[in-house]
Amino acid sequence: MLRNPAGAYIAVAMPEPKVKIVLEDPFAELPEEPVEDRARVRFEPSGQEVPARKGKTLLETARTEGVALPHACNGRSRCGTCRVRVLAGPLNLNEIDAVERRTLQQYRVYLPGIRLGCRARVLGDCSVNVEMTAEQAHASWCEKGSSAWRPRGGFK
Repeated sequence: MLRNPAGAYIAVAMPEPKVKIVLEDPFAELPEEPVEDRARVRFEPSGQEVPARKGKTLLETARTEGVALPHACNGRSRCGTCRVRVLAGPLNLNEIDAVERRTLQQYRVYLPGIRLGCRARVLGDCSVNVEMTAEQAHASWCEKGSSAWRPRGGFK
């Protein structure tokens, strides 16, 4: 009911809404990921073995699972601080692309078994050795980093 300027009430007929509102249970369990979309990655020297979604990078997996993998450029393939040595399952990572090759060559670490955590995508179970500690990554970045490209969010 609405009131007009004279003070009388006016009945207003409203059309029924055409939008149906459905409330979902926010506490309902999400469907589980298919088993074929999962892999296991072991990070040495910590010995942490964590689940990984296939197609995610080693760096994304490490960040998600709380594994210490230094990265100064936040996964932009610029610093080389997230490099790892593949210990097992090298075929369970994607091929090295031109960007990764260029970065590894720039830092003179383009060697068999060395990959960048920000570029190596998990395709299956594998094991890697983290080549740098956070302190080594920080020192390397301060020594070789350019003033045009500084890390955002610090070293992790």
